[in-house]
Amino acid sequence: TITVGATLGVGDGTNAVTIQWDTYDPALNVGRWLYLSNNATWTKSASATLTFNGSDSHTWADNNTTKQDMGNVTVNGTAKTISTTTNVTVTTLTIGADDILNISNDTLTITGTGTPFTKTAGGTFTTTSSTVVYTGTTTATNITTTAYNNLTLTPTAATTYSLTGNLTGTNALTGNLTISANATLDTRPATTDYSIKCVGLTINGTLDVSGSASNINTSGNVSIGSAGVFTQGTGTWTFDGTTATTYTDSTGAQGIGIVSINKTDTVDPANNNKVTLVSNMAVNTLTIDGTTGQADTFDLGSGGYILLLGNFGTTDTVLTVNGTLTPGISTVKYEA
Repeated sequence: TITVGATLGVGDGTNAVTIQWDTYDPALNVGRWLYLSNNATWTKSASATLTFNGSDSHTWADNNTTKQDMGNVTVNGTAKTISTTTNVTVTTLTIGADDILNISNDTLTITGTGTPFTKTAGGTFTTTSSTVVYTGTTTATNITTTAYNNLTLTPTAATTYSLTGNLTGTNALTGNLTISANATLDTRPATTDYSIKCVGLTINGTLDVSGSASNINTSGNVSIGSAGVFTQGTGTWTFDGTTATTYTDSTGAQGIGIVSINKTDTVDPANNNKVTLVSNMAVNTLTIDGTTGQADTFDLGSGGYILLLGNFGTTDTVLTVNGTLTPGISTVKYEA
């Protein structure tokens, strides 16, 4: 074990320097600050752990353009707080029971698979204006249940990521969810259905809610790319929030199941409680909320799009308009 009670600084920002941690794999304990200067190379250990221990608040920075994978990292001291001041990359991450990792305004990339992120009960993960990127590839990977801001899944080959709890309520995303090509996000990995609430949603891979009653809530723009896949279940996709948003499906229109438009702005609802199509859309059923003072508008846009209502015999009422449906020059098509 190597213990650094104060600061572990690597490099001077000009001359190249390498930390070769993977030869003897000692455990590393850092009591205060950790920084990598530009031109510093960190060769991670496959087995040992870098632990921020001690107490009080300190910072962690990687000033390289390409962030170094620090390996297995743990924040576990006595009420320890570590705040990043740059983007950082780890293989695995553990936050201890009375400890804090604050990545506000930065990007944390997690490269490991399996369960690469553990937030112990009582630990705190502060994510204001940040992004967490899971890049673990090929081996199935669990998404830790915590309050993310932006969450991005970007493997380099086909990989399934599984929810381990609801990303709703106190664990709802305060930013956007991005499912990149090669990634599949499974909301029912075993026998429990998990739901998602986020701002924007981009699907270039697969969002799999099939066989589940998982609900999806989006308050921002939704984009399904030309290779994106949404496999619907029996839950409801709700367009909520307090700002006007758009829906784009570049696949031509795949079914997204039961849909509710239920935005809640009371200041300027005519403009803010609105969803506008910029492509075709296919749903099983559609409900447009008409609550007094915050009624919703569903605008079919100006591109001559098709709204396909395809209930496939599951219900008699496929379209409920309590707010406003603005057809423009689009087509509403019923398909039983």
